[in-house]
Amino acid sequence: MAAEYPDPDHPVRIAIRDHKREILRYLAELAASAEETDPEKTAATVLTLADGAACARVSLGDTGAAGLAREASARLLAQS
Repeated sequence: MAAEYPDPDHPVRIAIRDHKREILRYLAELAASAEETDPEKTAATVLTLADGAACARVSLGDTGAAGLAREASARLLAQS
């Protein structure tokens, strides 16, 4: 959606940014409670994987992307 609104000050972009920041905050909170060494980095990585999976699903029709993102996230968390 953000690509459709290139102006960073457009209300849609602001709403998207606020929403993503809230997701990051929530994921960092979960990572901190799981005693991850760098909760913010873990949160950003998981969100990046989720966003990539969503893009692959929409743009490529890739129904397996969410599973790949889930597996990558699990490996990331297991290494921490």
